[in-house]
Amino acid sequence: MEFLGRDNLHRLSHQMRSYLGGLTLKQLDVGTQRYRYLDSGPAHHKETILFLHGLSGNKTQWRSLMNIFSGKYRVIAFDVPGLCTSLKTASDQYDFKTLANEVDAFVNALALEDFHLFGHSLGASVGVVYAGRNGHKLSSLTLCSVVAIDNSVTEDGLGLTPFAEFKKLMMFNTVEDFSRLSDRLFYAPPKAPDAVLKYSMKEVLKQRQFYVQLLSDLNDSAQLVQRALPFIDCPCLVLKGSDDYFFSPRSEALLNRRVKNLTFRTLDCCGHIPHLEKPRDLSALYGLFLNSVNVD
Repeated sequence: MEFLGRDNLHRLSHQMRSYLGGLTLKQLDVGTQRYRYLDSGPAHHKETILFLHGLSGNKTQWRSLMNIFSGKYRVIAFDVPGLCTSLKTASDQYDFKTLANEVDAFVNALALEDFHLFGHSLGASVGVVYAGRNGHKLSSLTLCSVVAIDNSVTEDGLGLTPFAEFKKLMMFNTVEDFSRLSDRLFYAPPKAPDAVLKYSMKEVLKQRQFYVQLLSDLNDSAQLVQRALPFIDCPCLVLKGSDDYFFSPRSEALLNRRVKNLTFRTLDCCGHIPHLEKPRDLSALYGLFLNSVNVD
């Protein structure tokens, strides 16, 4: 087959290296679970940053930040079972405790200690539960666009919790409905041709039933996130976009009340996905925070 010819394989390999930069794609088997992850920096490096993506994300979304910080830190990002929809948990359960246990299994397999944990959206919420149970392993915790901190009814007149609102947004049937989801996630939604939107919508629809189950499991266990907050004893940074639809003022107040060593930073003109919308601004804020942790 010509597609598998030597020249095409060489070209594909070159494109993948260009896409990942200095990152190496690896895999790790723990029991029946296979973890796929990106890694850069020497394995014996004194400091490590572990990145956790949010719902329907994957390890490659961190490549820009990882390449920025790989000169000073070992950087690792893995496909989180459940949150990466192509990868299920062994128990086929998706509550916060189960997902935090998946993180712990991966951390233990790599023998990570005194590392920095950086989570986005639902990955940040999983990070809260993990930190509440395994704080002795962490040097710092960063929560970017964290959700499930406050799961009470929103004040926008819709009478929905954040989980219910997101589940409603997943019940789209047209390209216009699908675009509303992007409008909620970005301050300035990226422009995409209708053909691309239709393809993306089709791919998401294949996983919609899984999303509904996952969001229901997480909603039922949301109190675990809130209960874990007082047990976070490492320095904690909260990053949020100024126009993050899913981060309420009540969430900010709750974090300030329950987390001891907390720093808040806001990125202007930014929505729910700062590492894609404002990567340079985010990396600057995160770098300052890491420096302050190292000084302390």
